[in-house]
Amino acid sequence: MPVIFYRKSLFVFLLLGWLPVFVYAQSGLININTANLEELETLSRVGPTIAQRIIDGRPYALIEDISRVQGIGGPGSKSYEDIKDFITIGESSTNTENSADNVNQDTSKTTQTSSVQSSSGGTSAHYSATPVTSVSSSTKTSVGAGRDRVGVVGSPLEFKVETNVAYNRNNIFSWNLGDGNIRGGDVFSHTYEYPGEYVVVLHASFPDGDAVARVNVKIVAPELTITFASGERIEITNGSAQEVNLFGRGLFYEGKTYIFPKDTILKGKQSISFSSNMTGLVPASSDGVYILVLGNNMATNDFTAQIAEQKQKKINTISTELSEIKEKLALYSEAEEVVVKPEETIEAKLTVAEEPEEGPETVLTASVVSGSEKSGFWGWLKRFFLRTER
Repeated sequence: MPVIFYRKSLFVFLLLGWLPVFVYAQSGLININTANLEELETLSRVGPTIAQRIIDGRPYALIEDISRVQGIGGPGSKSYEDIKDFITIGESSTNTENSADNVNQDTSKTTQTSSVQSSSGGTSAHYSATPVTSVSSSTKTSVGAGRDRVGVVGSPLEFKVETNVAYNRNNIFSWNLGDGNIRGGDVFSHTYEYPGEYVVVLHASFPDGDAVARVNVKIVAPELTITFASGERIEITNGSAQEVNLFGRGLFYEGKTYIFPKDTILKGKQSISFSSNMTGLVPASSDGVYILVLGNNMATNDFTAQIAEQKQKKINTISTELSEIKEKLALYSEAEEVVVKPEETIEAKLTVAEEPEEGPETVLTASVVSGSEKSGFWGWLKRFFLRTER
């Protein structure tokens, strides 16, 4: 009897001694970065499907990141509040640099053509389901395509990847430039051929995940003219209200070309003079001086087509101005004829007058002579420009 009582007492003692360990094991926090399916299913309202989504959404930098998983609501929802006090992210995950940010995606992670809503409320119509890093504020992997740009037809623009991810030759960058062109690489230049507002989309692929960024590019048509040229300087005027970057263009005169350096900017409705000491061009006048588009390669090869086009523009401009002058001269000439021409009216006035004195007759004669002189001058101008005889 004492032996049996002793054994029972020892069993109870051992049971009471290990009971806190069992209780702690049962009440321990679930590490959502390392737990397996069975461990995650012990959480309230978490079944096999949601448990798998939790695993697919790893790593988590904060406990609140669990709200990204489809089927678990955000802070304040019952499903979130039921599990938040029973999960942990562990100590090692706090230093994780890259965390997934696939908002409201299923386990297959299939991309689809739709607007992706970020946690900040912004939307994007790009094809991939990968979040736009310039819109989403919770993405740890930062990828950008630069600031919004304003460019000019024919002038190259530089595009460069901006990211906090260390260089790795396994990183892949693909650019859709919005005009039908696709480019790859972390830095390059591109020239747009037509004006418009383009959306440039950057797709970045890293060993730890993907990211998407976008930037707006506005391309305007230049209105550049050479308003003055001499042996000392050449003046260029920007006729548009938008500032223009002259990079990608050059001045051409008698076989010599001066290439504008990067970021040579001419503000809207303004003029800039370039010294002959700088350009090396010494024209006698604006005739024969041209602004040429060089493009990306900056090669000064055959500019015959551009020169011919600009010559034709000058001819058209001069023809238009001459036509306007002829129309104005014709109107002035007709107005003078209406005032001076009616000789019958003058003769009638002379007949009605009773023996006019010398004074009035002299004045009237002078008036007629003056009108005749004017008519002769305008008639000469009219014959010169209109090639007609009165």
